[in-house]
Amino acid sequence: MNDIEPVFNRVVVKRKVVEEKTASGIILTQGAQDELKASEGEIVAVGPTVDDQFSVGDWIIWGRYAGVEVTRDRDVYVCMNDDDIIGKIKKTEGGSK
Repeated sequence: MNDIEPVFNRVVVKRKVVEEKTASGIILTQGAQDELKASEGEIVAVGPTVDDQFSVGDWIIWGRYAGVEVTRDRDVYVCMNDDDIIGKIKKTEGGSK
């Protein structure tokens, strides 16, 4: 994803993929998947004036209606201001989120 370069205090985040099936094997309709749409993902690009606490590779969460959704090569990205970020997801010792 090199074709979106954020400006000012904006970040580009690759949205976490919502599973098509629940853990118990129930297949979710597209409407249900949209309702469960993840508000978390990985920062893939930052603008020049983004707060120093955010950098590429950070996993973050944001408000449900924050940002603008963009699709590139079947991946979904959200472009948002850095002040729309609610928090960072810390890595556990095993390296997972």
